[in-house]
Amino acid sequence: MLTLLEPLTAAALAVALLREPLPLPVIVGGVLLLTAVAATYLAPDRADLR
Repeated sequence: MLTLLEPLTAAALAVALLREPLPLPVIVGGVLLLTAVAATYLAPDRADLR
């Protein structure tokens, strides 16, 4: 699960340390990625559904 956050971490570090621009598509992509990871993490276990 943590490996999914690596691209987001790399983008955040590039913005913070290298002063890279932060266009709207990057922000939207980051929010979508965080939402997907959170939904996967918080989803009920399939074994509980039986």
